[in-house]
Amino acid sequence: MNPLIRCVALLASSLLLSHASAEVHSWTGATYSRTHTIKPKKILEVCADVSAQQSVAWKFSADGDVDFNVHRHAGPGGKQVIYDVEATRVRERSGTLAQAAAHEWCWMWTNVTAADITVHVSLAR
Repeated sequence: MNPLIRCVALLASSLLLSHASAEVHSWTGATYSRTHTIKPKKILEVCADVSAQQSVAWKFSADGDVDFNVHRHAGPGGKQVIYDVEATRVRERSGTLAQAAAHEWCWMWTNVTAADITVHVSLAR
């Protein structure tokens, strides 16, 4: 197989595998309050369109260590990731997202343990 084609095929399969490990939820209402179970080494992501000048109060608690961030994608193809919050190996956090421009924002948890983790998530516009 051509080395370039092989490289592209490996990259594509890697991206598909990483996307397959994410459980993604869309949030459209005024509030989002749910409990999720995240499998070991998997990702939970809750994404929402946030209007200009709108704020989102958020909080979560987990029964195990997770890596957590609030981010959005920018630039050509959405390849640039802009973080509002980043935290590693945490069990709870809270805050308020307040941005001047409208964007889709995502709250993301990564289970960094070898066991299932339960996460309680609350978001409010």
